[in-house]
Amino acid sequence: MSTSTASAADTLDLLGFDDADRRDVERLLADPAVAEAARLAEKAILPFLGTFEEARLDHLGIPPLAWLRAYVELTPRLVAYHQQLGVPAEVTGTTLADVGRNTRIHRLRHGAFGLETWTWLIPHYVGMLYGLGRLTFALQRTELSVPAGSVAALPAGIAAGDWVVGMHIPESGPLSPDLVDESIRLARGFFGAVFPDRRIVAGVCESWLLDPYLVRSLPADTNLVRFAERYTLVGDPVDAPTEALYFLFRERDRSKLPRLEHPTSLQRLVIDRYDRGEAWQVGTGVLEWSGD
Repeated sequence: MSTSTASAADTLDLLGFDDADRRDVERLLADPAVAEAARLAEKAILPFLGTFEEARLDHLGIPPLAWLRAYVELTPRLVAYHQQLGVPAEVTGTTLADVGRNTRIHRLRHGAFGLETWTWLIPHYVGMLYGLGRLTFALQRTELSVPAGSVAALPAGIAAGDWVVGMHIPESGPLSPDLVDESIRLARGFFGAVFPDRRIVAGVCESWLLDPYLVRSLPADTNLVRFAERYTLVGDPVDAPTEALYFLFRERDRSKLPRLEHPTSLQRLVIDRYDRGEAWQVGTGVLEWSGD
């Protein structure tokens, strides 16, 4: 790294690596075999910083660990960008802790160090995504968030090209209504203060948690149903056969569908649906938005 030893340690702290992943990241940063690929990843990301475009970079053939090294080495520059915008330090910390969260998820699934979900972190490093309480929010245009052909179904006053925030649900605890309320409140204030020239007209969420089947099948007072009912669905849900498997079981291979001794009610619901040969779906929901 080009930073000092002290600032390098601060960077690893900021990214939220646990002890096992931190040791592997330190080895990764010292490995000359991935240095050139990491430089290529950095050069691919930097032109998009501050553009609010979710760059599609998965065609470059750069290994996931090179992307991880690039993210670590780009962190001081991203922190400086946040500071220039006036992003509070705690928001920067919440946003970048997603890096360590995703290496932990990889280790849980594969039993080894890695970053399977490296593409998920691109919006963080182009400066469009921010962690604000329980949820994360990505500032973007409607055409980047709403499935093709469904823009006409958006609520009145929202058109293609308008600014929206894509709403995402990190794996960081319960999805209780009070936490979601607070997160949305924080986001409205944050984007109004930091990006006052971009009038946000809606929040948009694309998730398997917005599959209408979920609302029909769980009790009305559950956190997931309350979350889903915040949104007005846009267009038709689309099949996403492995989404629920991955987020609930860390598995995308349906032939390895887990049989848990004591599954949760949500896990049982997913297993039963797959047993019937049905696919889970991803719904797109719109939430009305107004800044503070």
